[in-house]
Amino acid sequence: THADRGTLNAIASAGSHCADPDMVLMAWDLADQAGLLPSIDMYESIVRAFAAAGLQDHNAFSVLAEMEASGIEPSRALIKAFGRYVRTSSGRLDNAFYILSNRTEGTKITTASMNVIMSGCAGCGDAEGAFQTYSEFKRFSVIPNEDTFSFLMEALGTEMTADWSDAKMTKDDIERNITAANEVMATAEGH
Repeated sequence: THADRGTLNAIASAGSHCADPDMVLMAWDLADQAGLLPSIDMYESIVRAFAAAGLQDHNAFSVLAEMEASGIEPSRALIKAFGRYVRTSSGRLDNAFYILSNRTEGTKITTASMNVIMSGCAGCGDAEGAFQTYSEFKRFSVIPNEDTFSFLMEALGTEMTADWSDAKMTKDDIERNITAANEVMATAEGH
């Protein structure tokens, strides 16, 4: 007998929460055997499981690319979750960008994959890194979306909050960040 989609989604979700890609892949295989296409939940579960497992970011980016190629837009929640995992260290965040920019097998540079990097930068208050990543969109022929601009604003806000609480914020810093925020808003309105 074959399991129903709800059961397979539950197995995939459990594997995601346990950072166990093998469990999610088992659910994926069972869905395939039952002639079911992977659901949005299954795609998101495997991306989360690979990202949570560590040292498997290339697999997470590969599934993200496959997901998008299937016409499924990754949720903002998935992008933020993946971004949280890649920002666990600056080396991992740099490696995630390296995986994409060197076109590691199976990966593809897309708006969602670049937004993962930007979300990672935003979460740790690295506005410079978020803006550098954004500057690469044109080089890779990637079209930004509303999340892209949201992550730029989040990066500015997180950086300002950290600098403010550490008493590092100067008047020039505030003016620079306000100017950057205005530029982000103007660019976002043009899209």
